[in-house]
Amino acid sequence: MRILIVEDEPDLLRSIAQALREEGYAVDTAPDGEDGFYKAESYDYDAIVLDVMLPKMDGWEILKRLRKIKKLPCSCSPRATRPATV
Repeated sequence: MRILIVEDEPDLLRSIAQALREEGYAVDTAPDGEDGFYKAESYDYDAIVLDVMLPKMDGWEILKRLRKIKKLPCSCSPRATRPATV
């Protein structure tokens, strides 16, 4: 199973990718919305883990564009679930 993770927070991106790889998944990553959309559009993934608040293109826009051309499972994570920083 091949999964794309689109997440702009580097530590979280690494943690999710590592956990999925340890479970045997093939994982690609993207640090922003444009790169994430490009990869999602260009390659075949079985699922996408998608942050909602991303630089360059937000997760909702990625999802809207992808739904016009592909059908695949997507898990969206809103930034509101992350710890606040001061």
